Amino acid sequence: MNKKFLTVSEVAKLLGIKNKKTGKFATYILRSWEKEFKSIKPLKLFGGRRYYDYKQIETIKKIKYLVQDKGLSIKISKDLLDNKLNKVDENLYKSINNEYLKNKILNKAKLIKNRVQDLKRWRKKVT
Repeated sequence: MNKKFLTVSEVAKLLGIKNKKTGKFATYILRSWEKEFKSIKPLKLFGGRRYYDYKQIETIKKIKYLVQDKGLSIKISKDLLDNKLNKVDENLYKSINNEYLKNKILNKAKLIKNRVQDLKRWRKKVT
């Protein structure tokens, strides 16, 4: 990321947080998560405009993964992120965390693959 802070709409676009019905980016979801997850505290400037730093964006990625991608409830997601777990839940947390990291690596690999393909196409056009 080039910028230190991103606006709520930039974060929604970056993470692909969309309204399922309209397909539009849903900033209201991020605002509702702010109320539920104490770890999300954006900097508010200029009439209440929200700015998120890199650490908060990483937290939001995890929340999105747990709530939207995995379909877990807000309560369970809070417990997982706050590490309020008993012994039985530790395996679930480790499994979800490992899968999150696996998906993160796969997404980076896809991005690199696409860039390599773009470079190959560009090279063919030039030569």
